[in-house]
Amino acid sequence: MLGCADNPREEEEANGSQFLILGEEERIQAVPLPLTIVPEWVANSTIVSRRINKDSVSLEEMAALLPADIVESLKSCGITVLFPIQKEVIPRIVEWNVQFQPVPVPDVCISSPTGSGKTLCYVVPIVHFLRDRVLPRIRALIILPTADLASQVFDQFVKCTRHTTLSTVLITGQQKFQNDVKKIYKETDRGLIATCDILVATPGRLQDHLHGPLSHAFCLTYLRFLVLDEADRLLADYDLQWFKEIDNAIFDSNTSDSEPYSKCGRQLLPPLKVRRFRATAASCPEELLLAAKFPLQKFLVSATLAYNSDVIYKIGGLFRPRLFRSKAYRAVGRIGPQMITFPQNLDELFIDCEPTRKPLVVYCLLSRFEHARILCFTETLRHSHRLCELLRLMGKQVGEISGYLRPVDRSKIKQSLNNGKLSAIVCTQIMARGISFDDLGLVICYDPARTLQEYAHMAGRTARAGKSGIIITLMSEEEKIRPLMDDREAYLINRLRPFDFDLNDLQKSMTMYAKALKELKTKVDKDK
Repeated sequence: MLGCADNPREEEEANGSQFLILGEEERIQAVPLPLTIVPEWVANSTIVSRRINKDSVSLEEMAALLPADIVESLKSCGITVLFPIQKEVIPRIVEWNVQFQPVPVPDVCISSPTGSGKTLCYVVPIVHFLRDRVLPRIRALIILPTADLASQVFDQFVKCTRHTTLSTVLITGQQKFQNDVKKIYKETDRGLIATCDILVATPGRLQDHLHGPLSHAFCLTYLRFLVLDEADRLLADYDLQWFKEIDNAIFDSNTSDSEPYSKCGRQLLPPLKVRRFRATAASCPEELLLAAKFPLQKFLVSATLAYNSDVIYKIGGLFRPRLFRSKAYRAVGRIGPQMITFPQNLDELFIDCEPTRKPLVVYCLLSRFEHARILCFTETLRHSHRLCELLRLMGKQVGEISGYLRPVDRSKIKQSLNNGKLSAIVCTQIMARGISFDDLGLVICYDPARTLQEYAHMAGRTARAGKSGIIITLMSEEEKIRPLMDDREAYLINRLRPFDFDLNDLQKSMTMYAKALKELKTKVDKDK
């Protein structure tokens, strides 16, 4: 049974001083501390294997469960197996939605490492159950915190809907509002109305449509699926007002029973309050029986869904939620504030070095792993830019990615890494959730993560889809003794192994490094 303290002081005392290392459960010592009871649906979660290479299932074995056109679309994308999390989640969702039930289907929470295939867990069922729709309306809304993540999910939907008539639209702040209008809305005999089937969006642009000049045509009352991908970040980084507005739009709370027309232009329909209800565990049977045939189903997805956080409560309640999570460890005694899993084939290492030598260490790592695709994370944009300039002055072909670049420029830099024109890409830690590569062999943490969640998302850029990967953190003596912000008694260093690094490599490159530093200083002085 998992537990968490009721107040910050008790929580600090309850958190263990030692991280639980995956695969080493027996090292954990039980400490007789009082543990509070967690929700039953969390305690009874479905545990999913992390062994992608051993516990995946071939797509052919699942073919009987899915329509032939979806199977064909997956095959054309090179997908021949379903990973463990997909093998568990997809059949359950299909079963719940196909069978007649007197109550609505459960909401779904998915907590699994980055790269384990969480996206397809909701993409495939959504396409499956919307492919035969008759009236085009917004029936699936997928919300992500960044434009890059939204673009990646949009691409997945496009690939899976290629053999259907479903329309998928991407809306982010990187596009002009008028471009959205052309893709989303259509003129009908009842006026302008949103007629795309699947909408992938960021919160900011979604609010633009909810409050824009065409808000009367932006209808969400037909919505059948609502997905919050990277749910913890969505509800932590953004004002929750945006979700309340979406909630109101879905349930059309501003429409009274006496109004003859809904804001969507539908005429002479029964009141929407009969067709929809805000499902909670406390809903009465009478209210459940009045629900629509296809009521709203919510998906919360994240690699670091914290069980003792407020995330699961901030969205207005979950109905009979089912949690699917990757196997982490056997919980005995003290546990940290979160259960965060990492890919089983990830090698986590550190190098002890002073801050002044970190650029030189990165240079040596780029030389040592010259045939690998490398991504280097820094804590600040200043560190990122300075490191990139130094590496270039030392002869390395590196690229820099930031939120200030246009999407097309970021794509060009990513492509340059993929085709071998660049040795590495440098970016800030905040980009960890919004950047994705195939076959990334090494991740370098130039600055140690301040929380385990930050570290998990950086580590999740490599060791994806069952492949091996390495993450190396550069740490000074001061940084090694810095506790993680999400567990005041825990230290990142406790879960890392020292990397076998030859200090002679530093000495060989010291002269070049000193020269590059001098050139960088001259360049900075000129730019002032």
